[in-house]
Amino acid sequence: MGVIPTVRHCFCGCCRLDTGCKILGLLGTIAGLVGIATLSVVIYFDGTRPDAEQFCKHWLDVPACHGGHAYAVVLGVLVMFLLICLLYTLVSILLVIGARKSNPTLLLPWLVWTAISIISSVVQNVAFFCTQEGTPKFLFMEIAQVLAALFLGCYFWVCVYSLRRELLGSGFGGRGYLST
Repeated sequence: MGVIPTVRHCFCGCCRLDTGCKILGLLGTIAGLVGIATLSVVIYFDGTRPDAEQFCKHWLDVPACHGGHAYAVVLGVLVMFLLICLLYTLVSILLVIGARKSNPTLLLPWLVWTAISIISSVVQNVAFFCTQEGTPKFLFMEIAQVLAALFLGCYFWVCVYSLRRELLGSGFGGRGYLST
C-alpha cells in the first residue's frame, strides 16, 4: 500500500473514476480555451491601443524600475499567462484521452502539472499573506478561500492518481500513447 491515499469514486461517490477524470479534463479544456481566447483578444487589442504605455502606467501602477517600459512588462505577463493556458489545455486534453483509452501514461502530465500548480499556489499565497497588511477579517476570508481551493485541488489530484493506480494495477501493457 502506498503513502498517497486513493479513492474508489470521483466527486464524492457520484461517478466512477474514469468518468470523473473525463469530466475534470473536459472542464479543464473548456477553461483553458476560454483563457486562450480571452488573453489573445486582450493581447491583440491592447497592443493596438495608441496610448497602451500610458494606460499601463496610469491604471496598472507598474513600478518605474522597469525602465519606463510598463507595456512591455504587462505584455510579458500576458504572454506568460497565455502559455500557461496553452499547457493547461494540452494536459487537460491528455487527461480526457487517457481516461477514455484507459492509458495511465496520458494521466501523468495532468498529475505533474497539477502538483506543480498546487505547490506554486501555496508558495505564492504564503508570500502574499506574509506581506499583506489588513484587518484580520479580510485575511480570514482570503485564507478560507485558499484552503478551499487547496482542498479541491488535492482531492481532484487524488482522484486522477487513483485512476492511474487502478489502470496500472489492471495490467496496462504500455503499448503506446494512444493505443487502447
